[in-house]
Amino acid sequence: MLTDLRMPGMTGLELQAALAARHIEVPLVVLTAHGDVSTARAALKNGAFDFLEKPVDDAQLVEVLPNALLAAGHQNREIATQLEISPRTVEVHRARIMEKLECHSLAELIPAHLPAG
Repeated sequence: MLTDLRMPGMTGLELQAALAARHIEVPLVVLTAHGDVSTARAALKNGAFDFLEKPVDDAQLVEVLPNALLAAGHQNREIATQLEISPRTVEVHRARIMEKLECHSLAELIPAHLPAG
């Protein structure tokens, strides 16, 4: 799951805490243009997979995708149920990720961005 540190209504760290409180385990990548060492440390200490600064390099971002639900091949309904959101919201997020990474399918995304070896 990709989250921004600063979002309307809830910060990325608050989202991380809410997921943990619901026992929802997903790889979480925090993106921010406003990070500092203590915030990064808190995110990582609480289980974030990575903490990236904006503007994020696309290559750096896709390096973490094979560990996310999207790359794990889960269906929209499965992801939505686990995250307690609508399947449509999952579809929108998937579409935005694919657009950002300039990929037209998951099959195109994964092999092109997996580390060699």
